[in-house]
Amino acid sequence: STQSTWELWRAACRKSRTMFTPLRSFILELVLLLSFGVVILCCLATISLLIVKGVRMVYPQHVLGLEISLVIAMIFLQAFTLTFGRRGNALEALRSLLGSTALSLLVILGGVYCIRLQTYVLYADLYFSGILIGAAGIETICKVAAIGRILSSRRVPFA
Repeated sequence: STQSTWELWRAACRKSRTMFTPLRSFILELVLLLSFGVVILCCLATISLLIVKGVRMVYPQHVLGLEISLVIAMIFLQAFTLTFGRRGNALEALRSLLGSTALSLLVILGGVYCIRLQTYVLYADLYFSGILIGAAGIETICKVAAIGRILSSRRVPFA
């Protein structure tokens, strides 16, 4: 009698796991969208600062074009990050979330570039790059938590 109750309980647990898959993370979805907006605004502000620096300061033109191109590339990276992150969150696709996390790390490296390697760095550059790095960092932490949630939900405890 105890064995059959135990078997019924295990079967119910297995059935509930197949019927009710974990819902996507609302917090991750919200952080992805907010981070996208913040990073885009920070990149646009950085581009405008680069243009102002190019007009008002003696700035090597070939370097100015390269720095603007890299900031525009960060905008596209963030768009791909949002796309892969939302897809991975909605479908609980591990590869999409891992790819999105890797792209987020590239956006963080781009923010570090804006601080460390620009020809001229203004205080506004520091603020915008710090906000960009913080938003991308929070996004990356949420993605790692979602990856952990997906991995833990795929384990079968009664195998």
